[in-house]
Amino acid sequence: MKKLLVLLLTGALVGAMLTGCGSTKAEEPPREENAGTEAPAKTEESKTASEEAGNQGTGIDISALPEMELELGHPGAASEENHMHFFTVRFQEKVEELSGGKIQINIHPASELGGEREMLEAVQLGVLDLCFTSTGPLGNFVPEVYAFDFPFLFKDYDHAKRVFDGEIGEEYTEKIGANGIQVIVWAENGIRQIFNSVHPVTCAGDMQGIKIRTMENKVHMATFEALGADPTPISTAEIYTSLQQGVVDAVEGAITWLIPAKFYETQKYLTVSNHLYAPAILAMNLDQFNGYAPEVQQVLREAAIWARDEQREYLKTADEKQLEFAETKGVEIVRNEDVDRQSFLDATQGVYEELGKDYQDIIDKIRALEN
Repeated sequence: MKKLLVLLLTGALVGAMLTGCGSTKAEEPPREENAGTEAPAKTEESKTASEEAGNQGTGIDISALPEMELELGHPGAASEENHMHFFTVRFQEKVEELSGGKIQINIHPASELGGEREMLEAVQLGVLDLCFTSTGPLGNFVPEVYAFDFPFLFKDYDHAKRVFDGEIGEEYTEKIGANGIQVIVWAENGIRQIFNSVHPVTCAGDMQGIKIRTMENKVHMATFEALGADPTPISTAEIYTSLQQGVVDAVEGAITWLIPAKFYETQKYLTVSNHLYAPAILAMNLDQFNGYAPEVQQVLREAAIWARDEQREYLKTADEKQLEFAETKGVEIVRNEDVDRQSFLDATQGVYEELGKDYQDIIDKIRALEN
């Protein structure tokens, strides 16, 4: 099944080259030892309990559900310490519970099916059933999404929750849907930090000359250019080897992605800069989703919302635990209270002046929800 899926994706993405796809999968980042790609097998007793739970209080007629397997790709390490894998495993478990085991989710972590842009293109083409991805590469399909990527725009997780659980989230679900991609739920991709191998970063000036991996995202790249760094887009699947070989000096992302991916094996200095917040989406081909019976749609939506809420609870304490673990691996941590935040704000103001005019309306709406 997995080999067949990879072959199908490869063939479809060759065709997608005509639309601008150009990323190539390389060696995967290391995974946690013995980490699997699926939840542990359930016993017959637990399956029966799941079926009973699915029949009670959900309003889902399990007898109306077809039996099916859906393939889900994501770029995170195959460890539940990683916030992306955490979400997908919870989603997998809840889908099985709500469907009485009729719907199975097969998880493909660690960019096994390609980088985020490749997986999104596969979903758009209807070749891949589901992907859980940041919105970083989504701007290549829906430019309006770049509005979420401006530096220091989101105050904290609660601020982001008000944005994406409300009218703004609904509005952008429609915009993305117009491009053939169904957003099943808005979830978390974390608040992004800086991990480098050169020296401690405490102020904007410390970023001067550092070659940092970024997503293929014009706002992200403009942000690091404004800080004096050299932003270099690299596919998720290629990051670890690029850091290992010195192609880039640094990487940025959520702590619950940076540490489970074992980037501490090549990077020594982690700065809690909180420079960007990134949402994530669980995406499916729009026509595929609309073609399902209402009962199937309900299972997918309810499971996704439950997984999102579980992920949010996890993130409340996960960052600090991951930082403590990183210190045991020799990583030097620059905590947020030791960062000259104003220097970062001053240095990146030009990003708003250069690019913000195209997104001013949505930026103002996001800022209005800050408190």
